[in-house]
Amino acid sequence: MLKRERVIMHGRWLSTAAVAVVTFVVCVLLAPAWMSFHEQYQLFQSTGTYFLHHLSLPGGVAAYVAQWLVQFFLFPAAGALVMALLLAALHAALLSLARLRDGWPLASVLAVLPVALAARVLADVNMLPALLVAADMALWGVLLCLLPVRGWGKAVLTVVCMPVLYWLCGPVVWMAIACAALLALARRRWLWLGACVLSAAVVALLAYVTLPVQYPVARVANGLFYCRLPQYDATWQWLMLGALALTPALLWLLCRRRVRPVVLCVAVVAVAGLSWPVVSTGVDPVQREVVGYDYLVRNARWDDVVERAVQVPPTRPLSTACVNLALAQRGQLSDSLFHYFQNGPQGLIPPFTRDYIESVTIGEIYYHLGMVNDAQRMAMEAQACVPDGRLSARCMQMLLHTSLLNGNERQAQRYQRWLDNTLFYKHTMKDAVKSLQKASVPPRLHDGDLFYDGNNTEQVLARIVEQIPTHRMAYEYLMAYCLLSRNLDGFMHYFPQGQTMGFDHMPLAYQEALVYVWSQQSNDFSAMPWPVAPHVVQGVMNFARLYVTDRSNAALHEPPLSQTFWSYLLLGPAPAPKPTTSSIIY
Repeated sequence: MLKRERVIMHGRWLSTAAVAVVTFVVCVLLAPAWMSFHEQYQLFQSTGTYFLHHLSLPGGVAAYVAQWLVQFFLFPAAGALVMALLLAALHAALLSLARLRDGWPLASVLAVLPVALAARVLADVNMLPALLVAADMALWGVLLCLLPVRGWGKAVLTVVCMPVLYWLCGPVVWMAIACAALLALARRRWLWLGACVLSAAVVALLAYVTLPVQYPVARVANGLFYCRLPQYDATWQWLMLGALALTPALLWLLCRRRVRPVVLCVAVVAVAGLSWPVVSTGVDPVQREVVGYDYLVRNARWDDVVERAVQVPPTRPLSTACVNLALAQRGQLSDSLFHYFQNGPQGLIPPFTRDYIESVTIGEIYYHLGMVNDAQRMAMEAQACVPDGRLSARCMQMLLHTSLLNGNERQAQRYQRWLDNTLFYKHTMKDAVKSLQKASVPPRLHDGDLFYDGNNTEQVLARIVEQIPTHRMAYEYLMAYCLLSRNLDGFMHYFPQGQTMGFDHMPLAYQEALVYVWSQQSNDFSAMPWPVAPHVVQGVMNFARLYVTDRSNAALHEPPLSQTFWSYLLLGPAPAPKPTTSSIIY
């Protein structure tokens, strides 16, 4: 091999390797929650039936491969490696299709832009990695058509491969046909161009003949496996595919000559500066917040939840519920309840909505409170609400755990049979049994009928505390519910039960509530029958003075006075902070 050709080959691979390294680092540092989200809402089955189901639908094979790869998203490093390889394969395919000898350095830089656009589309958690796998398969399929030396060989292979690619990849094949046609047009290969037109007609006929009657035409046209939502705006999807189709021909036309190092450096800076905004615009701030908190709760990273609440204050009831759950798990809910944004009692247990993400997180709260049946119900609701109808690994795990806690081992074995066909959940039941034997599960109700519809939260929490007098988390939730509901009579009624909860001091939120209750009947705080700290008494006096004399004083709306029960009671919940879009950290 000539030295020049060797340099070209190694240079291409080095540029692709750079794309892989950057992708890996970004995914490991910034997108573990994004990967976990995709992994938990699928349940890949290594069975023949599962494969045949996907094989029977256009694009099903690409989806099957993608779902197998998504299993590795359970581990951030492995998931980042998968994403790095997929995006690097996209970059390598674009360069290989351009077939440049002299202008490859500039081409390798410019080819990053469509890869960044693909990352931007996938930044939306509703877009599935199957789209990226299908794009990779389609571009490498076009490269396969370039292997024959003679024109008629390319033409025959194109007419044969494109219908096959349609069935393997789905509607992404239109990108492959357009890519081949543009390359043929740029290189003036008229026979190949005619083959592309003929293959487009064959694919259109195949799509019409094999149209699945159970799916709307629009959904089949946009792809059955590219998005989690059955109806969605596919504008960015087709912009990405259009850019991928256009790039090889443009690279061949624009990058056929060597460029000066200065031009190359400017191109590197420009592409790097443009790629980051392109990717970041694909991140929805609401998705980022909800998915980020859900990821931390799933992995029981309670310290990280609280730290995140300090850095990025929650703006939604579900995020607030995650923060309160983390505080309860750390034993700090009663001390730090009003140090974080609170939007009312729904910030403890959000009301049920037909949202699979919220249902899963609400189920986690029920599980830790010992409300096993409600946790099981939420897992079933979440499973039923997954938009694309897939089984969820996380929901299946919760259903198995709650079945074991209820003593229904036969039902748990049924769930385990689903998990046996996965890579990483084969031992779920065995691990759950060990947890039961070690008593490393939350306290739970064992007997008695209990009806809960979301409107009798206080009564249900009181019932749990009555049956399990040492269940500190349930007691803290009960007291927090009374405070957030401004139910001081209920707070005073349940307050004596805290003596059995193992507090080493009176929680700060309780002290603030007691001082307020006492202030309604006496101004002599030294006569209070409770051990309230002097700084709490001084704080309520400062708050009362400002509240009476100047309610518009900024000090009332700033820490430390704004982070008190008095502020919540008299001034109402603090306004939710506005979400920002300056970061793509999930």
